[in-house]
Amino acid sequence: MIFDGDCGFCRFWIERWKHWTGGRVEFVPYQEPSVAARFPEVPVSDCETSVQLVTTDGRVRSAAEAVFQSLAGVFVLGWLIHVYQKFNWFRRSTEFAYRVVAERRMFFSRINRWLWGRSPELPQHRQTTSLLVRGVALIFLVTFISLWTQIHGLIGENGILPAARFMQAADNFFDQNNVGTGRYLRLPTLGWLANGDAALHAYCLLGVLCSLLALAGRVPATALFGCWLVYLSLVGLGQDFLSFQWDALLLEAGMLAALLAPWQRRWPTTGALKPLLGILLTRWLLFRLMLESGAVKLLSGDFTWRNLTALQHHFETQPLPHGLSWYAHQLPAGVLKSATIAMFFIELVVPFLIFAPRRLRLFACGALAALQFAIIATGNYGIFNWLTLVLCLALLDDRALRQLGEVFRKVLRLAEKLPAGNPESPTIPPIAARWERGRHSLLIAYAVVVVLIGLAQLDNLFGSRSSGRGPVSWLRAQVEPFRMVNTYGLFAMMTTRRPELIIEGSLDGVEWRPYVFHYKPGPLDRRPPFVPLHMPRLDWQLWFAALQEGNPPRWFGAFAQRLFERSPEVLALLANDPFPDQAPTFMRVLAFDYRFANATMRRNSGQWWLATNRRHYVPVMRWENPSSAADPAR
Repeated sequence: MIFDGDCGFCRFWIERWKHWTGGRVEFVPYQEPSVAARFPEVPVSDCETSVQLVTTDGRVRSAAEAVFQSLAGVFVLGWLIHVYQKFNWFRRSTEFAYRVVAERRMFFSRINRWLWGRSPELPQHRQTTSLLVRGVALIFLVTFISLWTQIHGLIGENGILPAARFMQAADNFFDQNNVGTGRYLRLPTLGWLANGDAALHAYCLLGVLCSLLALAGRVPATALFGCWLVYLSLVGLGQDFLSFQWDALLLEAGMLAALLAPWQRRWPTTGALKPLLGILLTRWLLFRLMLESGAVKLLSGDFTWRNLTALQHHFETQPLPHGLSWYAHQLPAGVLKSATIAMFFIELVVPFLIFAPRRLRLFACGALAALQFAIIATGNYGIFNWLTLVLCLALLDDRALRQLGEVFRKVLRLAEKLPAGNPESPTIPPIAARWERGRHSLLIAYAVVVVLIGLAQLDNLFGSRSSGRGPVSWLRAQVEPFRMVNTYGLFAMMTTRRPELIIEGSLDGVEWRPYVFHYKPGPLDRRPPFVPLHMPRLDWQLWFAALQEGNPPRWFGAFAQRLFERSPEVLALLANDPFPDQAPTFMRVLAFDYRFANATMRRNSGQWWLATNRRHYVPVMRWENPSSAADPAR
């Protein structure tokens, strides 16, 4: 390949070409004195206008044809020369485009620097992969610990929705419908083996150990697959309490991280790891997550999103606001409308920059990260936004990490300890090489599945009238129980009022004592607490329950019964036990409309909330016969 060595645009892309062609093509600038002697059949005037490719048979190709022919042996680009040769319209259009660029190389060189930067270095993702995989492992660790503190109260033997009863009911259902061993694929969970309190304890412990192994870089793929399997099992057992979108996102990210991590006892110290496909799939997940989150808000037809007033309600009516949410709610309407426009730009426009050239991709990373930090600063969403921030790491490369490392060296310490290796001449044991090829093949198969299903989901989101039949629909049905590809999008319909449930018990039906929760609003003078990373699942579900006035969720009666029984596991989920010596005889659930107090009222009274429109959520309940407990799952 003969090129113009004085052209910065040419030198930039020739450096990229060298990597793509893997040494199969020799690149020489026409300014070298030896070129004229070696290739007398190539006039210098031709070299000044376009690249010239001299093949081993002595044939000379130029311009777009030379570009495509030189890439004929490249895995993902080799098809271009066949399209060029077969379709006249493609040949004419690409040659025209080549001439336009060649005649304006100074202009396109500036565009090239603006999009890709000055360095022709191909992006490397070894450290990015390490940080990404460890980030997912850290999120798993936090999630397992958070769930461990609640799991016995939620789905334990004396919990609200006992996992053992659920599994027995599932087993009976499958028996009645003549579902044999297929039940293990329709409800994939280790709960088929054991589902009592000891088993739940063991699953959380196993999840924590697998997370720590992955964080330490020991058997990372196996450890992450263990995290995914244990969490999938807990999601299957958790029923309503593990049915949130972040649970699905963590499972999808966890499977991807398990396939992205090396199948070795520890992270390799050579350049054997080829993470590009896994990085691209992570970007595809981030793209779907953000685009779907923005699209559902507009496609739902909700008026507050369309007239940009949604944020005037959101901070007050979101499930678990914290102290800064109150301050955000006080912002002027114009500021909140501007923030809504910025949010739509980030969720609907910026996702398309995920697959753009490097500098636009880095801008997308910054914009998406800024949105996540803004959400964290104004609401409690557990691991959701932190996990999204981990996924944003896929938009960076090792060079960007090195630059960030000067500022965040402590954060990047784990990644910096990994040697970059020599990607062009790795030296790895044959067994490790075979494992790596196997991992890459499995990742390709996984990519086919998630891309096909993801495209189908986007097609359905934007109004397709597909019948739900066909191979992609069949494939989606097969993988759905494993939560490998999910749909996303919170707050499609903005809640404009906040019904809040206050649960009270009484010994005589006259004096009532309130049950106070750790995190959900209750006492009017209590500052809404900040809950970083922890996900209080009962508090969250009570927000959904409050929106279902007249039709309480199925678990609510079981929850009330456990309070009557003074179940220690369930009471541990609350901030107080108003009946430490004797079980209550009566219980009532009142619904109020909560709204933030304004600045003057909070300053004068110390109240963060105002409660109005008192009403009964359900009729007053009386515990007739505490000795004969009914099925709490009813």
